[in-house]
Amino acid sequence: MWTVLFSSTKAVDFITSADPVRLLTESNELSFEDEESRKLLDSSSTTPEIRALCKDLKVIGKGDFRMLLRWRVHVRPLLVARGEKVIPDATPKVEPDEDELLEEALTQDELRRRREEKKTRREHSKQQRKKDMGLIHEFALDVSEREGPFSLSSIGVDNDDPRLEAVREGSIKFLSLEQF
Repeated sequence: MWTVLFSSTKAVDFITSADPVRLLTESNELSFEDEESRKLLDSSSTTPEIRALCKDLKVIGKGDFRMLLRWRVHVRPLLVARGEKVIPDATPKVEPDEDELLEEALTQDELRRRREEKKTRREHSKQQRKKDMGLIHEFALDVSEREGPFSLSSIGVDNDDPRLEAVREGSIKFLSLEQF
């Protein structure tokens, strides 16, 4: 039994197909050799990049695959306007829906959060190495642990300290470190 190693499909068959994804995965190229397919080359949607993608379908990536499906959506009305028989489209939309966009946004937020955590861990590790080597004093402020430029927790003052409450209320204007 002989098997065919190279499969060529007419571009018009791809455009009019009910299952274009299957055609793209099973074919090696989309040809524009017949007269109907040559008419598709006249479309403004058929760019040189689309022509190049159609030459070798086995090496295209996911983005290129989507580009061909979008091209199909743009060119399909041209065939309907010419009166050619077009099978109703059974393919899912290529455009991302709200769920995909939300998932992508959450993924971006998660990646951003991980990068910030990694940066914080790196800074903490760097500070710890400096302390271990004796390059900075043990009581020096650790950048990764402070909550702000004037964090009281970094010098050992508890936020629930009654002296701080007096400062917050305004009855004491100034506290020195000796008072703690």
